[in-house]
Amino acid sequence: MDYLVNNDFIASRIEDRVATVRFKNDIFQFLINLDLSNEFADFVEHTENDKNIKALMLIFELGCANEINYGNFLNSIFEKSNDSYEYSQPNFCEKNTRFREINVLNKLIIQFADYNKLLAACTMGNLVTPIIGAFLTGDIVFASEKSKFLFEHNKYGLHPSGALPFFLVQYLGHHKAANILLKDELSSKEAFELGLLTRVFPENDFEIHCLSEVKKLIKVRSCTLKSTKQLLNFSRASLSDYFEYETSLLNL
Repeated sequence: MDYLVNNDFIASRIEDRVATVRFKNDIFQFLINLDLSNEFADFVEHTENDKNIKALMLIFELGCANEINYGNFLNSIFEKSNDSYEYSQPNFCEKNTRFREINVLNKLIIQFADYNKLLAACTMGNLVTPIIGAFLTGDIVFASEKSKFLFEHNKYGLHPSGALPFFLVQYLGHHKAANILLKDELSSKEAFELGLLTRVFPENDFEIHCLSEVKKLIKVRSCTLKSTKQLLNFSRASLSDYFEYETSLLNL
């Protein structure tokens, strides 16, 4: 396919009517690169319009969206002389970089939430707060046994970005969402027991297991799959309003 995208951060392929994207390296550096993030958004749009594609599978490889990369990214844009205060969020010396990261991620999350074919999200390793929201846009979501979901915003005094509150309230209700958002982490086992994960697979042959589950679900007709997705996505129609509220609240 001439619209496949492959670079230092992303590898894509199409096989058996499933488009697969692997996030290979530091996802935060990818998000602040407008050329690469726009190229990826175009790829997602192409897969949506390609009649030969019935599903998109996102795979977050080990280490691409973990606490180390997020910490390095934040420390590179925090004000070095900024003290930690109880009642104010950290200041950024690179505000444009911070805004770009949030805005690009928000646009991708909306694109994922509106996707009219089956969307699978799979993580092989740890995911941190802003990426967990993007992960939860999947219609089916898989994690490896050793994966953890880390709520790093609490560690740095930041708001829970990536639409994480939006999705947690939708899936679990207000009370459970509030309890989870103020925790340090969830194991994949805990996330599965809460209903946030479709399946938990062993690390060995993880991608094979994920692809097998996707193929089972896309056996239905394309017209049925599309109408099902359109109706499912209706519950996410207020996501744009949520992001507008976040922007006004945080002056983004």
